[in-house]
Amino acid sequence: MRGFKPAELDTVATFGQRKVTPRVCIVDAKRHIRTFLAEALEELGFVASECANADELPLLLDLHAPDLILLGIPNDGVQAGHILKIIVDRKFDGQVLLIGPKESIVVSALRQLGEELQIAMLPPLATPFSADGLRASVVTLLPQQAPPSPPVDVAEALKAGWLELWYQQKIDVHTLAPRGAEALIRMRHPSWGVVPPASFIPDARDPQFKGLSEFVVSRALEDWHYFVDKHGPVDISINLPISFLEDPALVSYLCRQIPDHPAFGGLIVEVKGFEIIRNLRSGDRCRQAPAVSQHRNLDR
Repeated sequence: MRGFKPAELDTVATFGQRKVTPRVCIVDAKRHIRTFLAEALEELGFVASECANADELPLLLDLHAPDLILLGIPNDGVQAGHILKIIVDRKFDGQVLLIGPKESIVVSALRQLGEELQIAMLPPLATPFSADGLRASVVTLLPQQAPPSPPVDVAEALKAGWLELWYQQKIDVHTLAPRGAEALIRMRHPSWGVVPPASFIPDARDPQFKGLSEFVVSRALEDWHYFVDKHGPVDISINLPISFLEDPALVSYLCRQIPDHPAFGGLIVEVKGFEIIRNLRSGDRCRQAPAVSQHRNLDR
């Protein structure tokens, strides 16, 4: 289940008395559907939480205070009817969006039941639907302006476990064949949702960059083990500041993380070009340090 633990009940996504970003609770028995909807809604700016059945819903309503409940329709509709009654009992004051087949008798009946229970029911979203259709269904809940940057530093994010690596597939421009994946750092803040790196990555000379870089290295190589088990070998590239490669202790740390696995072909470390130019202009330091290319492949 995505979201907080009960002990974190106090961290509801508010800033003073104003919601920072809209929250959605996705209720559906099928995990892959919950994951798909959560990712799509997070792209729109929601903070998403998930539950599989009615038993999990009361805690989530107390914990996350959602603005929207997105309810997938099971075949018989009984579970969905029970969920609507829980919503009333918990005095939920947000809106409910039903997702189901177009002209479904169950969807129509549940919408009528919700209105009779005085629940704010949005027009149902018919399946199959597009990304534009999903956005149109929830557009009234989206903020008119982007929220301000979250006041969170990397040390806090590392300690709280808010950092993630997302992977972007790399394509050979000549053959159009897949050529590995690039790891991209993201923060999943409990009140601000998914935060892009520009909002929280410190300057490369900031002492906190060391912990962030170590996180990227260790998580990327842990993920490589997952990929090789599930999909076979994948060439992973990561982004590091040149200051990381200038520190012998950090380079040693990186080398110790390299998998001792016959399928591991290497790790691509990408360095920003302007950092390399600045390093070349540094004179004495450049002559004392080994040359660094923009893409360094660290093999076993």
